[in-house]
This record gives sequence, C-alpha cells and structure tokens, in this order.
Amino acid sequence: MGDVGTLTTSTAQVKAPNTASLAVNYRFAAGSGMKQFVFYPATTLSLPAKNDNAAVNPAGIGLWVYGDNSGLKLIGSFEKSDGSLIQAANQVRIDWNGWKYVTLKFPSGTTFPLKLDYLDLIAENPTANLNGTVYLSDLQVIYAARTYSEKPSPGQTVTFPDIQNHWGRAMIETLATKQVIQGVDKDHFAPLDQLTRAQAATLIVNALGLPDGSNTQFSDVVAGTWYEKKVGAAFKAGLISGISNDKFAPHAPVDRNQIAVMIYNALKYKQKLPTGGTPIAFKDAKDIQSWAKDKVDTLSASGIMVGSEGYLRPASITNRGEAAALIFKMMEQAGLL
Repeated sequence: MGDVGTLTTSTAQVKAPNTASLAVNYRFAAGSGMKQFVFYPATTLSLPAKNDNAAVNPAGIGLWVYGDNSGLKLIGSFEKSDGSLIQAANQVRIDWNGWKYVTLKFPSGTTFPLKLDYLDLIAENPTANLNGTVYLSDLQVIYAARTYSEKPSPGQTVTFPDIQNHWGRAMIETLATKQVIQGVDKDHFAPLDQLTRAQAATLIVNALGLPDGSNTQFSDVVAGTWYEKKVGAAFKAGLISGISNDKFAPHAPVDRNQIAVMIYNALKYKQKLPTGGTPIAFKDAKDIQSWAKDKVDTLSASGIMVGSEGYLRPASITNRGEAAALIFKMMEQAGLL
C-alpha cells in the first residue's frame, strides 16, 4: 500500500480535558481503485462477551471521531476465536467537520469473544491527492439496551442486587416499581452503565406517560427497533432533537449538557418549569455548552441538577444511576410521583 500515513498521539484535538487522541495523518495519491490506510492495535484488544457486568453480548464498538469532511470511509475488522475475520456491518463516511460519535456494528449472528483486528481509512478512486488528519478518541464496546421488564405484584417494590449500596437506590426502586425504568435483566440494573440517546428518549417518554409515536425524521432510527416509537414520541413532543436534520445517533452516549436539555424540555412540555432560586456557580461552568447554560441554571437553582463537589462535569457521560435520579427529580417537580 506504500506510504499512506502515520499515527501519533495528539493533544491538538481532544474530546475532553486532560485526554489525548490518536491522530491519523493520512496521505493518498490520486488514482483509480481503493486506497487504504490500515492501522492495528499495538496490543491485543479483546472485546468482552456478556459477563457479570453485561447481561447481553455487545452490539459493536463506538468511538469519537474528529472529522475533516474528507469523504473517507472508516471500517473495522474483528478476529473470531477460530482466527477468521469479520468486518463491521456498516461503514462510516467521514462527511462532517469536528467531533462526532460513531458506531461500527457487529454483523447479525456474530459469536463471541472477538478481538479488534484493525481499523481502516479508505479513499475510493481519489481524483486528487488527499492529505489530512482525523482524530480518534474514547474507543469503547457498546451494548444494545435490554428490554427486560417484569410487572410487579401490587405493593411489591422492584429492586436489584446491584443497587443495594448505590446512592440513588430509593429513586431507582421507585421508578422501577412504576415501570418508568427497567433493569438490564431481572437481577441487574447496571447503574454505572452509560446512558444512550435512545435510552434517554425512552426514559423521558415513559416518565411523562406519552403514547408511542412514529419516526419519520431520522434515517438512523431503524423501523422495528425497541426505541423507534419512543424516539418518535419524544421528537413530536419537542423533548429531543437530532445531531443533524436526519440523524439521531441512538447509540451515542448522553453527556450532562444533553441530559440537562432533555430534562428541561420535559418540564417545559408539562408547563412545570421551576422558578426562583439561585443557580449553582459550578467551578467548571466555563465548560457548559452555550446551548445548555440556561437549562443548567434553571435545573441547578431548583436542586434538580446539583453536580458533585462543586463540579458539574458537563462533558461527562451520564450513567443509568444518574439518569434515574434526574428523572425522579423531574417527575417530582412535574407532580408525576
């Protein structure tokens, strides 16, 4: 393949403070055919199957990509236990500028365990020399949301062994008993698992008791998925928006900026926005996105969003336990409990 690029560790573009990214410096010569820049992990990256912390097999890998609108494709290849290789079921075309969360999904029927064999940047029939840099950050295994639910007997409190010492136990139990939120299976709530955008939409729709809706807006919300009608309902009610006009990114994680906006929108929908109080002067207030600032101020002034030790950590990913607490407080404010 010749000299097609270099890999370096970079702090020039980072997704979060005090982190580094992998800079992929590519160079493809003009010409017909497919040009590839294949890069392999320096050490074996095993992708876990279901285990004590995850009740189902993973759905794929996710990562943040700082794109340069080059039109290159990013693909992934994985090694099975017998040494054979499979490719991700989808390819990601880098047609944006800036950071974006993307997923490379495992093909249907994939067996585990797997190893990440390589990632690959591809240029197809470039008519001119292509030189540039994309940045990769926060590679992680992603799991599809599970749909376990068990209707409790009247008067029975739903609980899970893995929340017995969790600070949000009482709030999680209340929401689970009301069937607003579900466990990943009957024995696990997984409070530290990251919250995805599809899960967040589902939680808020359930909390507000909205009827299911139809999705006509987002091309990446696939018909027949467990979240399709919840996303449709949330969008119709103005609770959520996409990452673009036709993309929702259902499997992307939700940071604290985003969850603040969703909670605010839910209270606005119910005409129950809190008033009064003094917003918390978070030590990292400068990191709050401008489009979320007034929402965070409203929620912090009323005690719905309080942060930890004076910090909001707005770019941090919201986990399931934190989401349950925010939904609980939102429902309290709206008179839904």
